[in-house]
Amino acid sequence: MKMLTGNIFRIIYAVIFSVIGINHFINASAFAKYFPSYIPGSVELVYLIGFVLIAASVSILFNKYVKPICISLSIFLLVVVFMVHLPGLLNIEIMKISMINVLKDTGLAGGGLLIAGIFDISEHN
Repeated sequence: MKMLTGNIFRIIYAVIFSVIGINHFINASAFAKYFPSYIPGSVELVYLIGFVLIAASVSILFNKYVKPICISLSIFLLVVVFMVHLPGLLNIEIMKISMINVLKDTGLAGGGLLIAGIFDISEHN
């Protein structure tokens, strides 16, 4: 039963990241405006991030390299929280969406670590 729920959680997590990755391509300029000015090439970076998120979601969906990818995604999300969303809290124009993104990305990072832990346990049983 634990592996069934773990697999369902893994699939849901992969679908979420595929949608977020596709959204990075559809709304690249909207995502780019949230980047602080000290990060160059924001639109190109948004496309790259979208590609990486889609690639990661496909790998997670097909149950390949789940643990290292989920750990990497979690680290990436926490970096985004600290480099993009927390500074956004100081900008009155994007303060509300930044707070939502801090909570969303922190939760997704926690979910990735949870999945990595589930798959670590299943590998040892």
